[in-house]
Amino acid sequence: MKKRGKKIKNLDAYAPTLVALKIQPEVALAEQTAIMALTQDWGENRHFNVLWDCHAMLVFGNTKEDADCKAITTLSGIALENIRTRWEEHKCLRATGDELSALRAMVDFSADFWNRQSGKRFAEAYHHVTRCREMYAEKFSMAA
Repeated sequence: MKKRGKKIKNLDAYAPTLVALKIQPEVALAEQTAIMALTQDWGENRHFNVLWDCHAMLVFGNTKEDADCKAITTLSGIALENIRTRWEEHKCLRATGDELSALRAMVDFSADFWNRQSGKRFAEAYHHVTRCREMYAEKFSMAA
């Protein structure tokens, strides 16, 4: 006798984010290096872009409206905009103490946040960030 139940739709398989980040630790290293570069005098545009991507990943990944995530992204967004303004006015890529505190909190929160999320959510957030970067290249990155 044939089953008449609902057809099962097979979803794409994604590695859990915790596993993916442990296999490729370059992401966490790039974020920590970017903060160190802003602390010292050797910060470049790519360091700013790494932190901006971290911020954007949290914004796109926060689909459940987590209050902590919203607070962290608000603070880090203000810090990143201050750094961008300072770059446009003085061509100086450095961060103040408060900005560094916000960015460090964002990077730490990002690592913890993505370790608790599914691989599919991480992949979707990454897809949105890359699409936004392509569409708004001038706005989301700093020109050399």
